[in-house]
Amino acid sequence: MATPPNKEVHIFEAKLQNLKELTDIARRSFLQAYPQNTDYQNMDLYLKKAFAENELEVQLSNPCSVFFIMKNGETNMGYAKLRWDRTPAYFINTKAIELERLYFLDDYKGKGFGTQFLRFCFDFSLEKDFEWMWLLVWEKNISGIQFYEKKGFEIFGRKTFHFGDDSSEDILMKLRM
Repeated sequence: MATPPNKEVHIFEAKLQNLKELTDIARRSFLQAYPQNTDYQNMDLYLKKAFAENELEVQLSNPCSVFFIMKNGETNMGYAKLRWDRTPAYFINTKAIELERLYFLDDYKGKGFGTQFLRFCFDFSLEKDFEWMWLLVWEKNISGIQFYEKKGFEIFGRKTFHFGDDSSEDILMKLRM
C-alpha cells in the first residue's frame, strides 16, 4: 500500500540517463490504467510504438517537451509529460502547453498524489509564462474527466485517438493558467 504524501515524495525532470526508468513507469502505468478497455493485440501494438525506448529517447531529446517522474523514496509512483510544440487551433496567438501524460501506478491513485503532481506541472507552466494548459482524456475515462473538471479544466472539443488498429474519441480540455 502506498504511503500518503510526505517528505520522501519528490519529483524530478527525467533525462536520457533515466530512459529505462521512464520506459518502465510509462508502460506499467499505462497497462494499469487501461487493462480492460482494449484487446491484447491493440494494447501490444500501442505499447510497442508509444513506449519503445527509442521513441521515448526521441521525446526526451525534444527541446519542446519535458518529462517528470514522481518517486516515493526510490520507488517510482508516476510520471508526467508536458509539451509545447503542438496546439489546437483554439489557442492561436496564445501560449499554450499540453499535459500530454499524467499517469500513476495503481497503488498511488486516489491518495492526493495526482493533485500534487498536477500542481507541480501548473507551477512549471507558469514559470515558463504559458497562458493555457490543455489535454486529451479518453471519453470513457469518467474519473479522469471528473478529476480535471475539479481542477478547473473545461471541455472544448473532441479528437479521434488511434490505438493499435482501433480508434476512439478523446475529450479536449483546457484551463487558463
